Amino acid sequence: MVFEIPLLDGRVVYMQGEESEFESIVFVSASKFFSIWHDSQKLDQVVTAQKYPRAESAFLESKKYPVPIVSAGIFDYDQKGCMQVKLTDGITRTSWLIDNKAQSFPLACPRSQVGIFERELSTSSPHVASQLHLLEGKGRGKLSNPSI
Repeated sequence: MVFEIPLLDGRVVYMQGEESEFESIVFVSASKFFSIWHDSQKLDQVVTAQKYPRAESAFLESKKYPVPIVSAGIFDYDQKGCMQVKLTDGITRTSWLIDNKAQSFPLACPRSQVGIFERELSTSSPHVASQLHLLEGKGRGKLSNPSI
């Protein structure tokens, strides 16, 4: 499945991922996600700085080569009892999306936690990421270049 993610500046980037027997794809609010993203990952600026140029390049080419969606681990609680979520991959991609003002994005999460992700992180914004059924000719119209 390919997902379209509009950025606040009008650009659009694309991500791709599939559901499996273990993971489902949910759409999360970037601001809600950032507020409960585990500090050890959110603040890992060294790794992010090293990988950031590659993420930037990948998102710039994402219409032709969609970027893989990010997988989240399980929800956890910090020492104060506040909910936090960790990513199993995609820290830099997620940072890039948040830095570039994506209001929402798709995220793969454990099937057993879909309800928690939807309850805690779902978006109510009209400016949200959307699945592109058009790529398979199932939407309201077809893309002019079906090879993307």
